[in-house]
Parts: sequence; structure tokens; C-alpha cells
Amino acid sequence: LARPAGAPAPVQRATPAADPPPAPTPQATVPTRRRVTHPAVIGSGLAAALVLGGIALWGMGRGAAESGAEPIARNTIAVLPFMDVGGSSDSAYFGEGLADEILNRLSAVDGLRVVARTSSFAARAATDDTRSIGQRLSVAYVLEGTVRRDGDRLRIGVQLVDADRGYRIWSSPPYEGELGDIFALQDEVANAVVAQLRDTVPSGLPTTRIATSVPTTNFEAYALLLRGREDLHRRDESSLRRSILLFQQAIELDRHYGQAYVELAKAYALLPTYSAEIQDEMFDQALTTLAKGIEEDPSLDPSTQVVKALIASARWDWIDAELAFRGALEHEPNDPDLLVWYSQFLAAVGRPAEAADCARRAYERDPLSPVATHRLSVASMWIDVDDDAARYADVAGELGMAPTPDAYIVLKFRQRDYAAARPLLIGVQTMFARPTAWVDPLLDGLAYSERRPQAVEALARAAQARDVPPKYLFGSWLYLGEPERAIDAGLRLVNDRPSFNVEFVFAREARELRRHPRFGELVRAIGLNRYWDKFGWPATCHRDTMTCD
Repeated sequence: LARPAGAPAPVQRATPAADPPPAPTPQATVPTRRRVTHPAVIGSGLAAALVLGGIALWGMGRGAAESGAEPIARNTIAVLPFMDVGGSSDSAYFGEGLADEILNRLSAVDGLRVVARTSSFAARAATDDTRSIGQRLSVAYVLEGTVRRDGDRLRIGVQLVDADRGYRIWSSPPYEGELGDIFALQDEVANAVVAQLRDTVPSGLPTTRIATSVPTTNFEAYALLLRGREDLHRRDESSLRRSILLFQQAIELDRHYGQAYVELAKAYALLPTYSAEIQDEMFDQALTTLAKGIEEDPSLDPSTQVVKALIASARWDWIDAELAFRGALEHEPNDPDLLVWYSQFLAAVGRPAEAADCARRAYERDPLSPVATHRLSVASMWIDVDDDAARYADVAGELGMAPTPDAYIVLKFRQRDYAAARPLLIGVQTMFARPTAWVDPLLDGLAYSERRPQAVEALARAAQARDVPPKYLFGSWLYLGEPERAIDAGLRLVNDRPSFNVEFVFAREARELRRHPRFGELVRAIGLNRYWDKFGWPATCHRDTMTCD
């Protein structure tokens, strides 16, 4: 069993490192039901393919420090992945997992701003120079560490580096203990770091010691969780399926391991975005997993709120989603993934300014995350800061994220760069064996107002023949100034929620739609009126006429 939190770790002479236990091999089953890929899988705001290797391609000199931004705050720190020394070739997950656990503990300290895992780990992958890492992440301090396993023994070493000067300002004595002491050792390291920073942070840091609970006494289950998290963070189909296997195995070893249920549910909920799995089936499986987790560990409920919020939002259960997001943010106010998802939700319920603020917070916590950067680009579009939208879209691309078709088309249309949008529209049509005859007339009608009647006629013919994907038909009618037809298309589109990007309803392109007398029909079909009745109508919307400016 782990020592009580706060108990000193005995410092002992290190013994020669032995090879660690072999990595567990997934054996459990994983859902494999398939269907024909739906366009929504390609167009969803969460469905960009991440080229993980591309994260290392950004230039280290493009940080906030170089751009003339405000000075780096002294309460900022990045935790780099710990080096697993003396381990096997596939044991890097353990050092990364250990760093991630310490990062999470530090993130909960009031007054301390900790860069998220995606960015800090990507920074380490790109360079070993702590000064460059500090500049790129805009942090004052960098925490580095090593971990060595010798049989059932652990030895952890950490050092705190002043990122501006590249000087080591503190190096810990070795923290040593049994594998079962891992959680107490993590608390000790986090408390030691806070103690070192307490006098350097102008606003001060709390004196309350970090003391977390022991989530499992089965070290093999914990190791499986760490490996599963590593795959979960990769955000692609094969990695998500592999993470599901690993989390299932962790639960088999310790059925009371609450966090394993949360991670498993999250993997289920995300899988449809990156695969052809049926969304509602996977959502139901995620919720069943959470219910089982709470049954085994009643204290787990706050940790389940983020998955519940994600599912409720996708199902347009707006009120339940809002309540779950609030509960999740109270539990994890600085989680970048949570902030990205809440930003999407806020934009969908007609709160674009708050959505942009939320996206900004996610980006500040995770500046090298392609997902957070892309989200800031999209959220900037909804508040009409198109220069920022284009800039962050470019950065997200440099970080390895392919642009989502919907956002890319809106941005290129705003830039009147119809030639850039054309291959994407043609490609989507071709991929699903749909005719492309309507695409060029549409683009000509947008480029030249005198050709708009021909564009309307061509689109009407294509719509009659069902040659246009419903979401593109909805958007095309808006661009051509046909709000009545757009409402009809939107009302049909509500039957395919994954394809309906509700955020676009509140973009400037949809202004005439929102002012149309029939807009209330769409609002009621989406269910936004019930949400607004409970949480307040947007300042630009009018409850009596069910229209918005």
C-alpha cells in the first residue's frame, strides 16, 4: 500500500536497474460494427485527422516571447515527459504517465498556470533545449524528471529549471519507494515543486498540501491505464480502439478502478468521430460504462461530467449538456479538451463571444495543441475576427491538423478565394459518388452577382435530384441569399444531427435566416428555445418573434 500523502520518501542507495515487467498485451474485445462512412465523419468539428508527427514541425522561435507579447508570468510552468531510464524500449509510456499525473496535480493548485500535456510533450519531442521550450510555451519554469524501476522498486528524480536562463534552480533528492507507493510519491513531487515556486510567484501559492486518494492498489491495472491514456491522446481510430482494450483490461484487474471507467467511456464517446461506428450506440455504451463506474466507485461522479456533457451536446440535449459542462468545469476548470468542447457548445446555442473566450482559454493552456488552435480559428470566425481565424488555421495546419471541410470552406468563402474551396467541394462529392455539376455554378454565382440566378437554378436542380449533401445544401442556399429555402433544408437536416453544424446558424452568413419570420421553426426543431427559456435568451434574439439579429 502507498504511504499516506505527505510521508517522506526514504532516500536509499540506488540498486542496479532490472528489466521492467513486460508490457501487458490487450486481450479484451472492442466494438467493430461498421457502416458506410457518413459525410459527418469527415466534416465534424472534432473529426480532423491529426498527423501527430507534424507537431514537431513548428519553428521554436514562434512563441509569444518573440512576438512582442507581454512578459512571461512567473506563475507558469511546463511539465515535460519523464525519461524512463533503464527500461525496455516500449516503456516510455510510464515516464509520460508519471509526468501527466504530476501535471494534473499541479494544475489543481490555485494561482499556478500549467501548460497542458499535448503542448509540453510536443515541445520535448521537438527539442531538448529548455530555453526554447520555455519561449515556445510562454512559461517561466520547466520541470524535468527521470524514473527508474527495479523490480518492485521505484526511483524518481526531478529538477526545476528557470526557462528564461536555462539554469537548474532546484534538484530533488531521489524519491524512492515500492510500486504501490506511486501515488504518494506523485503527491510528494508535486508538493515539493509548489514549495520551490511559492516564494517566486508574486501572488503566492496556497500552503495546503496536495493529498490525493489512491485510485487502485493494482499496479498492473495502473500501468494499463497509462498505456490506454497514451493511445487515447493520439485521437485516431486504431489508437482509440487500442485504448478501449487497455481500459477494459484495467477494469478486469480492478473492478473498483473508477478512473478506468471514465477513460473507457471517453474512448467510446470519441470513437464515432474518428470511425464509422454508429454514434448513438457508442454513446449508450459510454453512458452504461459511466453508470457501472459510479456503482463501483460512488466518488467518481464529478469526473464523469465531461463525458456526459460531450454526449448530451452531440444529442442536442442542450439543458443537460449545460449542467454537465458546468459540473465538469467546476471539477476541471483548466482542462483544454473540456474547454474546446464547451466552446463548441456555446457557439451552437448562440453564445459566440463566450465560445471565443473559452477557445482562447483552451489555447492558452495548450498552445501546441492542433485541436485547441483549430478551435480558436473557428471561434474567431463566429465573432468575425477573420484575420485571427486565418492565422490560427495556418498554425493548426503546421501543427499537423488537416482543416475540417466546413470551417475551411467558410473561411475561403469569406476571403473570396473560391478556387481554394472548389477542390474540397468536388472531392466530397466525388468521394460519395455524387454529381458535381452544381459546384461551379455555385462558385460563379458567389463570385459574380449577375450569375447568381443561374447558380440558384443549378442548385435547385441538384437538390431535386438529391445530388447535394444536406448540410451543403443548407449552407449554399444561405450563401445565395435564399433563407426560405435554407429553412426548409435546415428542417430536413435536423434529422441528421451529426451533419448539422448548428454553430453556423449564428454566423454572419446566416443573418437573413435568423431574421426570417420562419426562423422560429428551426429554433424549435433544434430545441434551442427550451435552452434559452431556462438559461436566458441571447441579447440579439427576441422571444416574442423567435428571430435573432
